[in-house]
Amino acid sequence: MSARDEFRKALILLDHGKLGCGEDVLKKAIEMAKQESDPVSLVQALVCLGDLFCETGCPAKARPLLAEALDEQQSCEAQYDDLLAEEFGRARQLCGEQGWAVSR
Repeated sequence: MSARDEFRKALILLDHGKLGCGEDVLKKAIEMAKQESDPVSLVQALVCLGDLFCETGCPAKARPLLAEALDEQQSCEAQYDDLLAEEFGRARQLCGEQGWAVSR
């Protein structure tokens, strides 16, 4: 399976309320995306997992994930901005809701 496939699998699990399994698969998708040099899947999985942590009352776990996603924006914005604009926006929104400073 590719990182993209793992991400889709995680979304299905989350849609079915299997939060623990979804979390585990998102973590796997993040690692796979890094190994595959897949910035799209990486950012999608980072923001999704960060969102999950914020929604389940664990914002401290979300902060480094959202920061990493926003750091990726610096390196891949020109090439993937149209694909990832929503994810970058959501990461900034979640950081703002938590009162965390966001660059850009």
